Formats: sequence, structure tokens, C-alpha cells
Amino acid sequence: MYSISDDEVGYCGVLPFKEYKKLILEDTGATKPVFEDNIRDYLGPNQDVNESICQTILSGNVNAFSMLNNGITIVASAISIPGDIATIEDYQIVNGCQTSNILIDNMDIAENIDELIIPVRIIATKDENLKNEITKATNSQTAIKKEQLEALSTFQKNLEEFYKTFATQDSLVYERRIGQYRNSDIPRNRIISISTQIKTIAAMFLNEPSAVSGQYGAVVKRFGNKIFKSSDKPIIYYTSALALYKIENLFKTNKIDKKYRRSRYHAIMLFRIAVSEVEMPRFNQRKMEPYCQKILNMLNNDDRCEKTFGGIVDFIISKGKDIDIENRKCFERKETTEYLLSQSRFLMEYLKTFNSIP
Repeated sequence: MYSISDDEVGYCGVLPFKEYKKLILEDTGATKPVFEDNIRDYLGPNQDVNESICQTILSGNVNAFSMLNNGITIVASAISIPGDIATIEDYQIVNGCQTSNILIDNMDIAENIDELIIPVRIIATKDENLKNEITKATNSQTAIKKEQLEALSTFQKNLEEFYKTFATQDSLVYERRIGQYRNSDIPRNRIISISTQIKTIAAMFLNEPSAVSGQYGAVVKRFGNKIFKSSDKPIIYYTSALALYKIENLFKTNKIDKKYRRSRYHAIMLFRIAVSEVEMPRFNQRKMEPYCQKILNMLNNDDRCEKTFGGIVDFIISKGKDIDIENRKCFERKETTEYLLSQSRFLMEYLKTFNSIP
């Protein structure tokens, strides 16, 4: 046991699986919702690490498990241990989702699995910031990407809920935790990951489409401190994701020539400029909501959306000689973005001539 204060205590120990499974399984056998604060959802048995855990369990050598596995970290709001029985309240398993699910998958076929010993840490605190820090710390020793740690923020959780407020045929879902929609019937192209969200917001609302076409690590480093701020209007993020979804579908269905798919991030930037027709408010301004709603209305009008994107891609093609559009690196160059932005004042007139907007 260790203690920071009367309200913040922690315990390290071990649990046999027959006791641990009471924490993660309902009486019906269904998995309890105790992995919501885990950075990654269950990624399946075929991941390298998970396959290794599975082999250890099925080998029958249950004694080796505790030596080969990092164990489980549980964060609870409160814990009491009056005797030999511990009671924890409002708990989440913040590290150990993969281990837990592999154990569940194999509990009916592995010999002596109930006697398998699992290293466990239980930490009790009501401080949400401390809970997040614990989750980050316990996951930082494994292959966790920066955007996966970002999933812990309150803004990310609120953004996930904001996505759920849209119930249209083309509505998107936000994959805050990697793999959380793995077993759903939601089409993959309607699931927006944190990495995709970073690219769409940077391209459409920060006027940086060239940057997002390059190495992803550089994208995170460049824009990480400019986005996902607590005061940002979440509608900005949904709007940019829907714009990419719409233009990708137009390429996929051959309504726009797939040859020019590399222009998609520049196209969503120009779409915002063409549809809004006014200076963009700051991300945290109230005016940003009607600004984005106007763009969403256009995106959700299939006919006008198709014509507008078609006209925008044609506009980009018309500048082909100036931006060397046949060069595969064209849309990764900052000069391409700067040139198209300088020409955007002619975009509305071009779209009218193209007969994209009735």
C-alpha cells in the first residue's frame, strides 16, 4: 500500500483470474464497461503482442504469466479494505485491455486459467487530472502514439459525444480510442480517427493542406498546440471530417476523376472559402457555429456538394501549369497552397461559370 493523502491511495498485488474476471464480466458473461478510459480498445488476437499473451495462456504454464505480463492498472474513485476483501467504487481499467480480453477469449479452453496470477495495481483518486496522468504514465512504456494519449483529454471525450448528435444517413463517428468500433457494423470510411481529424482540421481550417500530405509525425508536431483546445467549437472538427468524407466518396464513385485525388485536402480548404464567403472567425468564437453550419448545409445537399467539389477540382486542374499538377509532389509543396489561396478570389466566379452553383 502507498498513500498520497486520505483520498488518494494505491495498492500493488496479484489476483487469480477467477477473482479478476468478476471485475470485468457481468453474470451473463458480457464484458462490463470498464475499459472506456483505456487508450486502446481490444485490437484482436492477431496483434503480435496479443498473440504472444495467448500462447503463454494456452501453454498451460500459468505460473509464467505473472512474470511475462506487465499486469493491470485499475483507477477507482474510492477503495476500502476492512478485512480480506477490497471494495472499489467507480473503477476503470486504464492499462490492460489487451490482456483482459485475451484472457476472456481463452477462459473456456485454457487449462487452469482460474489459477493464473495477474499482477494488479489499484489506485484510488477523485482527481480527474491525476487519473489521466496515471493512464499516460502506465501506457508510456508501450508502443503508444501521441494521438492515442490525446484520447484521454476532456475535449476528446466531448468531441466524441458531439459527433453522436448527428443522425443523418452520412453521419460520422469519432474513434477517440483506437479499435473502439472494431466489432461494429459502421463502414470504415465513416469512422474518423484522431489522426484523420488532425489532418482535416489542419487542411480545411488552418489552410495547411500541403503539410498534411507529408509525414504524419511532422503534422502532429506542427499543429498539436493549435488544435483540440478546450474552448474550440467542436462543430469545426465535425465539419472538416465530413468535408473529407464527402469528397472521398465523390472520388470513390468516379463522380470526380480519381486521378486528382491527391488534391483532396486543398479542395476542402477551397470548399470552405467558396461556401463561407466571409472571413473565418476564431476557433473559440460564437460566430464559428453559424459559419460552419452554412458549410454543413452545403455538404449535406448532395447535388450542390457534388457540383461545388467538382468545380473546385476543375479550378485546381485549370491552374495545372502554374502548380505542376502532374508532379506527384505537387500537393505536398507549400507553394501550391500559397498559389491556390492567392487565386481563391477568382473561385466563386469560376464556379458560377462552371455552373456548379445554381
